[in-house]
Amino acid sequence: MELDGGPHAVTLVRDDAEAVTEMVRACELEDGGIAERTLEDTLTVIGRPSFHLADSAIGVRDGDALVAYAALPWSRAADAFVLPSHRGRGIGTALVRWTWDAARALGYPAVGQSVHERAGAAIALLRAHGYELAHTSWILE
Repeated sequence: MELDGGPHAVTLVRDDAEAVTEMVRACELEDGGIAERTLEDTLTVIGRPSFHLADSAIGVRDGDALVAYAALPWSRAADAFVLPSHRGRGIGTALVRWTWDAARALGYPAVGQSVHERAGAAIALLRAHGYELAHTSWILE
């Protein structure tokens, strides 16, 4: 994955699970007002026998800080998160393209992405890359 200066793509390892979780939580809080991801959630995904960090996930670091993450947790689903402080720098676009390449390499015909309805920039990014609304999900309390 190519990025212009500064941030750089890295292969994640199991020890990155806590940093991934905290980064995702920061994005969830910014975009939806509530941080729901737990360390257990992250460990469950990366612990599945069919999930291999080397080909199913990627991280982006700026210095030592994890600032973005993408993964293919399931055969038709992509997750991608960029810290608010690092948005607007092309990282999200690079992650979208990475999910396509990784899905193709894994034999997945297509991937979708869940996004909070208040995450306007993410919605615009996905639409600019040909994504369309497929369904709406609710989280019930």
